[in-house]
Amino acid sequence: MGGLDVSYAAAAGAGLLSFLSPCVLPLVPAYLCFVAGTTLDRLVNEDGVDPALTRRVFISALAFVIGFSTVFIIMGATASALNRLIVENIDIIGKV
Repeated sequence: MGGLDVSYAAAAGAGLLSFLSPCVLPLVPAYLCFVAGTTLDRLVNEDGVDPALTRRVFISALAFVIGFSTVFIIMGATASALNRLIVENIDIIGKV
């Protein structure tokens, strides 16, 4: 692959760094509230944390991540399969 080899640790570190950036981190509470269908006031009330609400936020965020990952894994697999098909038939494609 040449000089563009990136380790899993480097990719995970870059993802964590981008998540903790000042542009993204302030959006996390609003994102979690939107995904769970609740308000920030209900999440951080003075009476304490509601376990049912916390569970709903966790399950909603987990479902979003699984769905998002599934879509992009399928897109990547499709692109790889198309690439293999194109490379195997490059002579025919070039003639067409």
